[in-house]
Amino acid sequence: MPVKFRIKIAPRGQSSPCNTLNMSVDASLVSHFLPSDGERKLVLKPIFDTVAMTIKGEAAYAALPAQPVATTKSGKFTTLSGWWAQTFEQFATKAASKSYVHLASSKRRIPGYRTFDIVFEKGRRGPAFSFANSAKQKKPLRIEMSMASLRPGDLEFIEKLWSELAGPHIPFRALFPDARITRMDVAIDVLNVRAANLIVHHPKLWKVWCCSDPATGSETYLHYFYHPAKKYPQQSFKKRAQLMIYDKRAERIANDKDPIYGDVPHTRIEISHDPTRFLANLPRWKSNFIDWTIVRAGLDDTELQARSRRTLDSIRARGFDGASALHTSVPASPEDLAAQYPADIIPADLDKQVKEAIHSGAMGLFVEWAKTDIGALLGSKD
Repeated sequence: MPVKFRIKIAPRGQSSPCNTLNMSVDASLVSHFLPSDGERKLVLKPIFDTVAMTIKGEAAYAALPAQPVATTKSGKFTTLSGWWAQTFEQFATKAASKSYVHLASSKRRIPGYRTFDIVFEKGRRGPAFSFANSAKQKKPLRIEMSMASLRPGDLEFIEKLWSELAGPHIPFRALFPDARITRMDVAIDVLNVRAANLIVHHPKLWKVWCCSDPATGSETYLHYFYHPAKKYPQQSFKKRAQLMIYDKRAERIANDKDPIYGDVPHTRIEISHDPTRFLANLPRWKSNFIDWTIVRAGLDDTELQARSRRTLDSIRARGFDGASALHTSVPASPEDLAAQYPADIIPADLDKQVKEAIHSGAMGLFVEWAKTDIGALLGSKD
């Protein structure tokens, strides 16, 4: 059932509201509304964005009743590495074929791997399958996908494609009982709060990189931890940060996609995790969102809100000491910051909400496959 409400929005760079919209959001997606006497602001429940898994296929291969026979020029094989070599060969052949439209070589580069993109209808690209190009690699397959971008029917399409290319012996779903999660990005979306009105801190935070539009201001903030083996933080926005805050609406427009919520400001807070655990054990995992201090400019009075935003901008750009030289009543530390400004975006029941996300949608299906008896997965034809 949708949650309906009126929401006031202001153009970027202005502090006074100038437009009122009626909108609705599916109630199952809403975490909570932010306290406000004026503009309605709400936080959506956490979702999984980019997830990467490494797969060996040992459990499935060991459970096969008989060794399969290869169908390509490599001939018969009696080892798991031989089966992986044949599957890699099939993917490479189809990706190179101009007549095969459901697979393409990817622009992504992973040392020691060759990557292929699954291509859905109308050229929409989906998960990336990375095959080790050497038998010495202990992890022959790496799959990376955006869980939030998968549409109904996508997994069924991938299963059929896998069966076509890898053969009928090991179904796609049978790969997951010994799959390991190596990367997991958890995102929380905030509506009617701009990225520039948020500031975050973490005890390990080292550097913050900012992307700013000359006309409308900051849109993206990349937060990096200190790394003892590196002299400098990552210099490229393409390198993965521990936490990102960015204008999701602007990102979709830049990629020629319609904004999900129309004219309503849409900010995404995304944390990248490296859990390195078996997929089957994921339900016991907890996100480290709670380790971050995330505050916002939350005053509704126009003049006070403008002053609040200027203070946060100064802290972000100059640090606490530098900001104190320009403004009065500036917080002296991250702890004071959280005490003076609203730190209410992360819900108290975050762990519960993350667990719900683990058991829902495509993520829930992958976990279900990982926990299913391998014999049942090998015998499944659906």
